Amino acid sequence: MRTRQVLLPLVILLSLLSAAAHAEEQPWIPLFDGKTLHKKVKTDGHVKIVNGRLELKHNEYIDCSGAVDDCRNFDFSAEVMTEVGAEGYIDLMTPTGGSGAPFYAVVVIDNSPRDLTRVESYCGMTGSLVLGPRQFKSVAKDGQWFKLRVRMENNQHVQVWVNEILVTDQSGRRGGRLNITAGSQNAKITLRNMRVQSLPAKARQKTDPVVRDQIAKQVAYLQGVVGFPLINYHIHLKGDLTLEKALAHSRETGVFYGIAANAGVKFPITNDQGIYDYVKKLEGQPCFIGMQAEGREWPTLFSKEAIAKFDYIFTDAMTIVDHRGKRARLWIPEEVDIPDKQAFMELLVRTIENILDNEPVDIYANPTYLPDVIAKEYDTLWTPERLKRVIDAAARNGVAIEISNRLKLPKAAFIRQARRAGIKFTIGTNNVDSNLGREEYALQMIRECDLNCHDMFLPKPDGKKPIQVRGFKSKK
Repeated sequence: MRTRQVLLPLVILLSLLSAAAHAEEQPWIPLFDGKTLHKKVKTDGHVKIVNGRLELKHNEYIDCSGAVDDCRNFDFSAEVMTEVGAEGYIDLMTPTGGSGAPFYAVVVIDNSPRDLTRVESYCGMTGSLVLGPRQFKSVAKDGQWFKLRVRMENNQHVQVWVNEILVTDQSGRRGGRLNITAGSQNAKITLRNMRVQSLPAKARQKTDPVVRDQIAKQVAYLQGVVGFPLINYHIHLKGDLTLEKALAHSRETGVFYGIAANAGVKFPITNDQGIYDYVKKLEGQPCFIGMQAEGREWPTLFSKEAIAKFDYIFTDAMTIVDHRGKRARLWIPEEVDIPDKQAFMELLVRTIENILDNEPVDIYANPTYLPDVIAKEYDTLWTPERLKRVIDAAARNGVAIEISNRLKLPKAAFIRQARRAGIKFTIGTNNVDSNLGREEYALQMIRECDLNCHDMFLPKPDGKKPIQVRGFKSKK
């Protein structure tokens, strides 16, 4: 009798576990077999089937909502190919929500480089969310098949994978349907191997309600309301920071990252092969690939062709040739010798002017930095005349100025003056480990200086990079 009393609950428990496991293993449902669509999939009547594939052009759509048990909990995947100029959307928002509903979920399909002069209306590359976190560099390419997967969970948690790389992971987005629409007039989107999986109802309990603090609210406002390009170009894979950790932090904060390599004498990259190896390691990842040019001799170490592999280049004046004729790294106290502060400042400003006038860089980083030994005299040593010389040099060469989270530089007065001169800005951290922060100082300066999307730098397309249009004496 006692054995039966023990076995019965055990049998019930095992049955429940088996049922739960079965519930998790819902079958994938094909939506298109190469000839016909699933009976519950609807189109606008103009979508064509060509060579076993679905072709969508301007305003043509495929509504897969009927094939899903619950459009608040599903997993969708397809293979997609875009023509140059093609753009489209996967609309997850219930029609009753209205296009202006806050935090609605629409996933972008777009792999073509765009003119970002009107960045406020730019929705981003494939995997971006309309009015949300944007991808500024596509993981996929036009003319090539790529895998696209979209998962909606708990009617508020959206995840997007492109070529099996997680590019978007955000809570607070509303769903309610699954509709694929082509937006471009002269280019088509082609799909194959479309399928969907309904997720179990218990998935609705997996995600906690979204709580946004002031920083998250500002980020959401900048992304969604004013189309601000939140990009941190100065992230290094240093200390315990791996690429995986960096990309996870990027998804968490909603800030797109540029991952930069240190290149120059006594730095990790010293020749062309080092550049090619680094770029290859990051190819296909959802991030920009940057070069931090170290020292003043860096142009002689690399060829123009190799340097142009980077999306952008930045440098600073933290490595100079001092009054003794020695190469001095200003962040290393043992290398700093300042017998005359005013003479040092004059040398520093001349060095910055020379850098901006002669080195083909996109961004001037760590701006107005001073060595620790004189840092407390910042406001006295950085006179208005010296600041103006730096601003003028950046303006005449089209070089953007970094707003440094780690150094909390430059100060608001410098940013306002540089903005009046037409200078663009970037966000940077210059981290030493995985402590990346949340762009606190940059967000503060954006508020205080009233920066808008047009004030921010975006990488130039191939053929228009400074390294390609400005001459200098290089290795080759």
